[in-house]
Amino acid sequence: MHDRLEGRLDEAEFETTADDAVRLSLAAQLRAGVDVVSDGEQRRDNYASFVGGLLDNCQLIPLSDLTAMVDDPAEFEQELRVLDVPASEVRHPVVYGPLGRSRPLAVPELEFAASCTEAPVKVALPGPYLLTRMMWFDCLSDRPYETREDLARDVVRVLREEAHVLLTSGAALVQFDEPVLTEVVHGSAGSTRSFMCGALSERLEGDSELDFAAGLLDEVVRGLPGESLALHVCRGNWTPDESAALAGDYRPLLAFLGRAAVGTLFLELSTPRAGELAVLRELPDDKRIAVGVVNPKIEAVEPPEEIRGRILRAIDVLGGERVLLTPDCGFATFADNPVASEHVAEAKLRAIVEARDLVRGG
Repeated sequence: MHDRLEGRLDEAEFETTADDAVRLSLAAQLRAGVDVVSDGEQRRDNYASFVGGLLDNCQLIPLSDLTAMVDDPAEFEQELRVLDVPASEVRHPVVYGPLGRSRPLAVPELEFAASCTEAPVKVALPGPYLLTRMMWFDCLSDRPYETREDLARDVVRVLREEAHVLLTSGAALVQFDEPVLTEVVHGSAGSTRSFMCGALSERLEGDSELDFAAGLLDEVVRGLPGESLALHVCRGNWTPDESAALAGDYRPLLAFLGRAAVGTLFLELSTPRAGELAVLRELPDDKRIAVGVVNPKIEAVEPPEEIRGRILRAIDVLGGERVLLTPDCGFATFADNPVASEHVAEAKLRAIVEARDLVRGG
């Protein structure tokens, strides 16, 4: 990826290498017994900022290069130190003109994955609130948009266009990632900027912020089939250090999650940081809950019997017809800094399948 970005590897060579990586990722998921697969996001340097290298008038630049563009470089450099990954290795989208989508964001990922397997394919996209937070720099002296709301309208438009094409191209699920929602309700009141999963953004909070996020998601998914849409929420997935990630249950987000016009909620739940599962009883009965039953941030593979207990608890609270099984989050936020090796990732997926079979067997 670095060679490609720096011009040492042409597009054809990169795509050949990426195709091989996707094949390996799919093979691992299928060996483990996964029902719905993804391409492993093998072409992405980051789960969300990758779109900055594809959208019109947006560029991916190293976080360290932003220092010269902010009002207070010393304060900015201090904030960068919270990242496990060197700031020079993390690329962040910077908008320098009106956003456009003259080429697809994830459609080629879907098409290649679907050509390799008959299994249903899920595709994840950064959510509209996450992207708006990432791309709106309060600290930049020269901005192409007058207000955050102006930027958000274009973010909504490009994501809506992409979601339409993904669904018509056969995606089984289109998932919107919105981890920054937990930073709104559980983040430190004293901080000025967040590095939630490496997404640099201004620190904001309050019910009005959740309303803003809900309105953006409403616009993106308006008129689309809810049964094919999903939302993922977690508390941070950029480091194996559990103490560095946020903690707090889903209670402050229940209204947002209940309102979201998506059929499935992918929720981090295996870590104690996520609080009590019972809180989710208040969610509408028509939403499926993809329950996180393994933690990608710990190296030890959870025993199937332990996972079985989590599954039975989820069934008891939510009802068996609503429960799907998933890791808490993906196994890598940054290409440079995966939170789990490929061997551990496959083993954890296999453990989920074995635990599911234990539940089915009584």
